[in-house]
Amino acid sequence: MATQVQVKQNWENDGVLLITGAETLVRYSELKERQHNIPVSEFGIFFAFSNEQLKEGYNDLVRRGLIQDGDKVCGFGAGAYGLRDGMKRWVEEANGIDAKIASECDPYEVYCYEYNNFE
Repeated sequence: MATQVQVKQNWENDGVLLITGAETLVRYSELKERQHNIPVSEFGIFFAFSNEQLKEGYNDLVRRGLIQDGDKVCGFGAGAYGLRDGMKRWVEEANGIDAKIASECDPYEVYCYEYNNFE
């Protein structure tokens, strides 16, 4: 028989939720860790926050043979640059992990976990 998640607010610890009986939070943590650590460089993407970093990232793409010197790269916002197709594949990878979370993790457990992680 499956245990049911129990949640109690701990007011002595700034109202953090004490979660017991959760069955999918370990899997949720694994999937989120995987999602946060998708190696963007494998998709021809890099982050740059200065002209020097932009030049280094661009030159790395040239060195790796992903682009030719003089080719243009796309800016995606938040300091991300690279290949349009690479960004599309990276987003598909991240969305695939979101789909796994939706199918494998209890939404209430996820909500309670994220409530505790609110910054």
